[in-house]
Amino acid sequence: MSESRKVTALIVTYQSLETIGHTLDAFYPAFDSGYASCVVVDNASSDGTADYVAERYPWVKLIRSSENLGFGRGNNLGFRSVETPYLLFLNPDASIGLDGLKVLVEFLDSHPKVGIAGPSTWAIDMGYQSAGNLLTPMRLIRASLGFGTRREVGDRVIEPGGEPFQTTWICGAVFMIRSSLFRELGGFDPRYFLYYEETDLCLRTLRKGYEIWAVGKASSEHHCGISARRSGGEMSSDTRGSIVSKHFFESRYYYMRKNFGWFSATAAELVSPVMDWLRWQRNTLLKRGEAQRMKPPRRPIMQLPKQVDED
Repeated sequence: MSESRKVTALIVTYQSLETIGHTLDAFYPAFDSGYASCVVVDNASSDGTADYVAERYPWVKLIRSSENLGFGRGNNLGFRSVETPYLLFLNPDASIGLDGLKVLVEFLDSHPKVGIAGPSTWAIDMGYQSAGNLLTPMRLIRASLGFGTRREVGDRVIEPGGEPFQTTWICGAVFMIRSSLFRELGGFDPRYFLYYEETDLCLRTLRKGYEIWAVGKASSEHHCGISARRSGGEMSSDTRGSIVSKHFFESRYYYMRKNFGWFSATAAELVSPVMDWLRWQRNTLLKRGEAQRMKPPRRPIMQLPKQVDED
């Protein structure tokens, strides 16, 4: 069956009972037509996600992990079951239909130098998501000093129906990659539990000589933030020591240190919280509103994610 199918959707779930049904319902026509397969890796959810998928969606290949592996390792586990030439990473709070899949596959088929392609994605309550410049230590420093924003200058919204454009980073909620390339790259770096694993993958893709493109004629939706919140914390900027913030800052430092060296990563790591604190002090002295005067979140400084071993 897999020989005639062009793409496999890989979905990693954790406490995803609220959203996974919508995701799989939207994907079913692609499976039913013989065009695509679907693999769900459940990261030991306690809300019945795995049983729900098994009972309601028997056409899905379900892999039950005995522990929460995180996003990258969960996808690496699921990739062992992929036999199609293309691989779609799909969040359990995102959706894409048959037409969008075909646009991405046809684009990759006709552009052999392109390794990754991403669709136009409507993020509920946030608008259309952007593609843009990869994070570097210097870009983080400049953003922290107020030269531009944390969402880097050079980001470009992927307009629905718009012409394809080349970029260096695609949001990890929905994107397609050549299975051969993902295999060549060794999958996601397993040390990332959550956040920056797709940024690291994009950088390694570019360093292998492949291109990354945004393809607006393919469309998808993303209920942004639900997956992360289910992983153990709040997404708001005033989070105090939540596990999501911990993963975010540890992964960001690891990404910069791994790819740009200790000195540059550490400089960026130190400038960012110092500037956040100075801005808070300024806003407090100026007696700005409560939101502006809120203390910056406590965060791990110069801490790395723990080492892990994949079987």
